[in-house]
Amino acid sequence: MAAALPAAANAATREVAANRQEQIAQVKRIFREARQYGNASGSLSFKEVRVLLIRCTPKGEKSLSEADVRTLFDAIDRSRNGRIEFEEFVNFLTDSGADVSPARDACCPPLAATTDPPAEQERALNAAVLFVRRQMGALDKKKTVVCVLGSTKFSCPDTEELIRLTAVELQVLLPLGKVCFVTGGMPGAQQVFAASCPSDVGTGMWHLVPQGLQSGFGAGTDLQAGTCMEEKQAILAHVGDVYLTFEGGPGVAKEARFANARGAVVIPLSRTGGASGGMFDFPKVEIPRSIKDPEVWELLSRSEAPIAHSARAAAQIAASMAVS
Repeated sequence: MAAALPAAANAATREVAANRQEQIAQVKRIFREARQYGNASGSLSFKEVRVLLIRCTPKGEKSLSEADVRTLFDAIDRSRNGRIEFEEFVNFLTDSGADVSPARDACCPPLAATTDPPAEQERALNAAVLFVRRQMGALDKKKTVVCVLGSTKFSCPDTEELIRLTAVELQVLLPLGKVCFVTGGMPGAQQVFAASCPSDVGTGMWHLVPQGLQSGFGAGTDLQAGTCMEEKQAILAHVGDVYLTFEGGPGVAKEARFANARGAVVIPLSRTGGASGGMFDFPKVEIPRSIKDPEVWELLSRSEAPIAHSARAAAQIAASMAVS
């Protein structure tokens, strides 16, 4: 997969590998030991959590880096008091105390204020991204997160049909259970994409929306992300591995810049114009190495090409990144 997962994603997956019940019991025992011998407060510091996670790393696997532990620590520390309570740690892994399936009504960690130090903003964003990917069951590299960005109203007459056909082609090329499709819950391109996916894709279709809002799509699952549209956009721009863009304005261009800068694969359907056509400081993206035939990439921009050909090309590129 071209884009690296958020820091500590693989670490979190390793925490619940193989025998889930046995490993959770082990984590509880180790936590109690750390609490008993490390301090008398009933909570753990960053240093103690780091030791705990290292002890839980399976033999033969690389220990977590300090940056990985910091990201995970911030995601667990819901109270934001700089310490991890026993209940916080167990709830992060289990949300029920018995298994590791995510709680759908859990709250996304808040983002830091723009006036906070850059390091704090980055830590908070990483924690939110980790939370979202965990809710979608996409913490490990076995599942690819494909995000769809686009205009809320179409200017190009080909765009709507192009989105529909791309959605259909993706279902053929990407096996169910190996991919998550993510939108920002907006009308236009994202709504058309969601409506074009078969009903059995519902469990793999997610819509990020600010707290208190709903997409109203009727297909897929809404996931609260951020307190406002700007925060939701920031999380969406950092949660995906692959981004498909159709038309779009300054907001789509901004999301694509963030995604491209961190190494995600951005696939612009340039023939639709707008941001995807290079407007609004849309990032210059290179042909992915997985694409051996340059003509496949060129089909994204050729307005004279049959719509079905461009849709198939977009889906092929996305699929090649998902399995690479």
